[in-house]
Amino acid sequence: MIRLLNATEEGNIDGLYAAIGENPHIFDQIEEIPFADTPLHGAAFAGHIQYAMEIMRLRPSFARKSNQKGFTPIQIAFQKEHIQLVLGLVDMDSDLVQIKGREGLTPLHYAAENGNRHLLARFLSVCPKSIGDVNIRNETALHIALKTNKREAFEFLVDRLHWDCHEEARYWEKRILNRKDVEGNTVLHIATSRNQPHLVGLLIGRGIDVNAKNVYEQTALDIAEINRLHEISHLLRDVGAARASSLSADNTIAFLRTDQRLNMAAEQGDIIALYSIIREDPYLLERIENASFIDTPLHISASKGHTQFALEIMWLKPSLAKKPNQDGFSPLHLALQNEQFQTVRGLLDADRNLLSVKGRAGQTPLHYVAERGNLDLLTEFLRAYPKSIQDLTIYKETALHVAAKKDMWEAFGVLCGWLQLTGQNAILNCTDDEGNSVLHIATSKNQIEASCPPGFLQIFQEMSRLFHAHETLYLLRFVFVMQAVKLLIGGKVDLNIKNMNGNTALDVLYESQTQMMIRSKIRKILCRAGALRSSSIPHTTTVADNLSKKRTGLEIWALSRYREKLIMSDQNRNAILVVAVLIATATYQAVLSPPGGVWQGDPTLLFPNTDSQSRYINAGAFVGRPVMFDLLPLVWYLFSVLNTAAFILSIGIIYNLLPRRPLIVLPLVIPLFLCYGISWYAVQTGGINLFIVGVVIVAILILLFRGFIAWFQKAWRDLVKLMAHNPKI
Repeated sequence: MIRLLNATEEGNIDGLYAAIGENPHIFDQIEEIPFADTPLHGAAFAGHIQYAMEIMRLRPSFARKSNQKGFTPIQIAFQKEHIQLVLGLVDMDSDLVQIKGREGLTPLHYAAENGNRHLLARFLSVCPKSIGDVNIRNETALHIALKTNKREAFEFLVDRLHWDCHEEARYWEKRILNRKDVEGNTVLHIATSRNQPHLVGLLIGRGIDVNAKNVYEQTALDIAEINRLHEISHLLRDVGAARASSLSADNTIAFLRTDQRLNMAAEQGDIIALYSIIREDPYLLERIENASFIDTPLHISASKGHTQFALEIMWLKPSLAKKPNQDGFSPLHLALQNEQFQTVRGLLDADRNLLSVKGRAGQTPLHYVAERGNLDLLTEFLRAYPKSIQDLTIYKETALHVAAKKDMWEAFGVLCGWLQLTGQNAILNCTDDEGNSVLHIATSKNQIEASCPPGFLQIFQEMSRLFHAHETLYLLRFVFVMQAVKLLIGGKVDLNIKNMNGNTALDVLYESQTQMMIRSKIRKILCRAGALRSSSIPHTTTVADNLSKKRTGLEIWALSRYREKLIMSDQNRNAILVVAVLIATATYQAVLSPPGGVWQGDPTLLFPNTDSQSRYINAGAFVGRPVMFDLLPLVWYLFSVLNTAAFILSIGIIYNLLPRRPLIVLPLVIPLFLCYGISWYAVQTGGINLFIVGVVIVAILILLFRGFIAWFQKAWRDLVKLMAHNPKI
């Protein structure tokens, strides 16, 4: 240790390494002492710059360590006026500008106290936020410069603060200027008490709060008038400053942060105040957007029903409409919860995609209105964003699951009708996280909740006059469940889906506590539709069985074609459609203009040696008939079959590749086939029978192919589903 002390006093780097060689753990031993004079403290005291840099490189943590008197190395260097050493330390670690030593003083505080503008500029350039650091008396560098009469340093700090905050946020400048020390004095109080009208004017121009009060309940104007500082009094009064005694309690709003004032404006729906705050703090909405979970002004205004204010915020910052608050709700969810339906409609008019935004538990607005049974909003949501019916909660529930579990049967009926109307009946077979489809839920209902739909309440009142209460309850249960089951069966729901417990809907019905009469009726309906108990369902192959099963060449071909269709790009699909259309056009044209042409001309040239009557009779059988039919009949028969097959297959490819095939293609395909047949009849006098035979053969082949596809999809159903969800496997 003696050798290290000597090397530090002399600034001898060789001596330093000699000491380390003698005791490699010497730095660790010093590090373990909470407060100690490290070699870096000694170098800072002596002003050995290179030695200090070497120590800093070997053990950077020494620069942050306080000695027994509470001073860090950089503070000691300041005290000894070793400015180059200070700059060297800051160059190696810019964070040292914010390291606090004794009394919470930072290097920036020392520079302000000394009035060293060069150091102030250097420190703020490497660490601009250090201007907000305070000591144990809650003083910033501005307070210190002003209290030590370093006027130029103070002006520099005020100007630099304004310059640094120009592009970031003006609110930061006001927060620093309005910072109060332990006595509640801002720099305006101090400048006033020191009779510095120039500095008071400078601070007023930077937007400082002229009515801030210190712990003695004095504003800057109070101090000016008590000390008879007339020039400063005039400056303060010109900008609306007041004495503390004349300030009302409502004036406290002036001391609120801009985000707090914005929230107050949102609660009141005050658009004018909104833009006043934005003018004061242009980056406020950006900071709100960057916060992870927060009640934004859009959340507040939506929950209060201030539609115009909410739309104004949404126009300024659209992303806030999809932002969840601390409770996991978006603005649209809050508007629904507070029954602010006009605001709900206004938000959706601005952006329909908000219906896909999920809140707590993954619920979308459609789930919410289905749970509450609001039929008007339910239909509006479905029309505005049809895909929302496919959204699932974290429990894998569709809106149908939610409506069924909450006994909202009218909403359930609306949703089922929408699925049938839009051809999305496959959603009826979706299962929740317990494997239950909506049919499982409907058959398991064994009580009527208090939330009966309004239409059924009238039925309940009428039936109560004729039956006892418990009988009415059973009848209502029968009406509810029967309606739901019939809707699902009509929607072609899979009656034999098993849940996680291996039960079908029929199993669930048998296990439920539903009244016997109702259970018997529902069982008959389900059995009539083909429902089975799990024990009666034949064993079905699993995905693992299908993957391990040996496949034939035809099955491999079918799987590869199906996979190609799944991964086919739009560009390739369009190319195939173009080729298919060209082939259909060419084959249709071949009917109108067969190869070799048709017989035509004067009947006297065709039959010169016959009488006039026979000539015209014979000519009628020849004119318009294909020449190849008479000269090469076998070739003509082959051409006819192949041309017809090419025409039908090309139409089939077009039908298969176009979306929504039945609605778009069938009205066009049927007349086209009729025209094709009529054209064959016109050019094939006597050959129509062959055409019919050819068409029948091609139709049989197509039916056989379609039958194979249907068998393939049924036999390999699980594998096909796996490929559909993972098309690139």
